[in-house]
Amino acid sequence: MFLTYQFKDDGEAKYRQLYSFIREDIERGRLAAEAKLPSKRALARHLGISVLTVENAYSKLAAEGYIAMFEKRGSFVLAQGQSNIDKSRNLLLDQKKKRNSKQEENQKYQENFPFATWAKCARKSLQMDRKALLTPTDAQGSLILRQAISRYIRNFRGIEAEPEQIIIGAGAQILYTALVQILGREKIYAVENPSYPKIAAAYRNQGTRVVAIDIDNYGVSSQKLNESMASVLHISPNHQFPSGVVMPINRRYEILAWANSGQGKFIVEDDYDSEFRFDGEPLASLYSLDKSGKVIYANTFSKTLSSTLRIAYLILPIELLEQYQNSFGIFSCTVSNFEQLTLARFINNGYFEEHINRMRNFYRLRREEVLSKFRNCPLAEECEIIEGQAGLHFVLQCKKNAAEFTGKARAYGFNVRNIADFYLDLQDKENNQQVLLDYSNFVD
Repeated sequence: MFLTYQFKDDGEAKYRQLYSFIREDIERGRLAAEAKLPSKRALARHLGISVLTVENAYSKLAAEGYIAMFEKRGSFVLAQGQSNIDKSRNLLLDQKKKRNSKQEENQKYQENFPFATWAKCARKSLQMDRKALLTPTDAQGSLILRQAISRYIRNFRGIEAEPEQIIIGAGAQILYTALVQILGREKIYAVENPSYPKIAAAYRNQGTRVVAIDIDNYGVSSQKLNESMASVLHISPNHQFPSGVVMPINRRYEILAWANSGQGKFIVEDDYDSEFRFDGEPLASLYSLDKSGKVIYANTFSKTLSSTLRIAYLILPIELLEQYQNSFGIFSCTVSNFEQLTLARFINNGYFEEHINRMRNFYRLRREEVLSKFRNCPLAEECEIIEGQAGLHFVLQCKKNAAEFTGKARAYGFNVRNIADFYLDLQDKENNQQVLLDYSNFVD
């Protein structure tokens, strides 16, 4: 097989160009699943580049699940860039190695955290950042990590935010607590109905009044929001939890208009799983659309790396930075220097981007497996699948009793929850006949 590409002299490393060329060929079907790629030496000779350049490109493709590399056997294309490693291995390995293949299959589903790469970054931090490790950081967190996050969100989400606007904290709830102290306990805080219960709890625990705003097919109702007398709104416009609704652009501008309609109104944009949108690029964030400093952007590494890592961040509008410093300037960051510096190195070296791409492929494959399993079981006749192209779950509309359906689905091994559990209003709980199917934690 001959692969011929025209490299550009635009400053981009040749291995990245080669990686992009081959990835595009795989995604467009020009390189079929299970096709064997040229050897590193053969391709390097054919393209007039170094073997190291080819090796780096192949390694990046393998890390993201587009190809599988086998010692003494070569490199092979995986199905549509998905990490369907077992299928390729069954074609390539003899009977003697089937047990190892099965072990790697189990590991693929249970150990998604990049332990080896994270450990490498941690060792580098211990070796090279000794002074920084023992130097207390201010309340906002390590400047190195804030700079890394600033670059990442600019490239991935198109969000322009200076490192000085970023606040690092040990989990989202810690940061929501800080927000209440900045914005004031006397304000009324609005949350989506239904929504993740811990969001309302985090605000209520600070002594605030919390109101639930019903959502429709487009997200939070702007009319009900105006009627609520709320001053702060917490929403997830890119993939509402648990409904899965993606807020269209016209509704986003309605919500921004609400924030600009009075003094002291703010929006907390919770962008908790925007990395896992499978149909095109993520929609523009409210923060990017906001021209008046009314949006506070919130995100976490819980979904992308691990919920136990406990690192989240806020982007504050410029006008709130002074209030933050007045309230928290004398404190230290709630995340250890070691974790912050390790994460910064993980992002800066491109490992985080590779991990996200690999996990997108992993979850895309898992989603197809769960849908296939569900459609081929008796439960499929009892509900309608409401599919979405964002996030790690979708919603099922039950034809009969949702609570009864939930019990049946769990018996079949599906990770489901009744969406009624996420409502704050009792009447809505009784009327709701939808369930959430989370395929990120699916267990067969």
